[in-house]
Amino acid sequence: MYYVGRELIRWATPEFGRTKALACTTLAPWLLGTFLLLALYWPLPRFLVGPTIGGSAFWLFAVLGAEVGFPARRPVEIMPSFPRLDLALTVAAVAVIRLLVNGIRLTH
Repeated sequence: MYYVGRELIRWATPEFGRTKALACTTLAPWLLGTFLLLALYWPLPRFLVGPTIGGSAFWLFAVLGAEVGFPARRPVEIMPSFPRLDLALTVAAVAVIRLLVNGIRLTH
């Protein structure tokens, strides 16, 4: 997550200062994402709320990585928004999930 934060901070526009860039690239996704996840799975059993919030605490490492990586140079070339490798991995992940949904058991 530390390196994710360093990458996310590079996505901020050059006009943003340190505070605004951190807020937009790491803090807002962390806080809003955790809230939306809890709202999406509502009513979540009480014993699952703690682990969900605890798992979101790993975003703190992304915030630290973004803080350290703020003065980094912006990328010179623009990457495509959805490279072919990402598309292939997404299709493979969806295929595996669909296979498992149909009842293939991994244990005996």
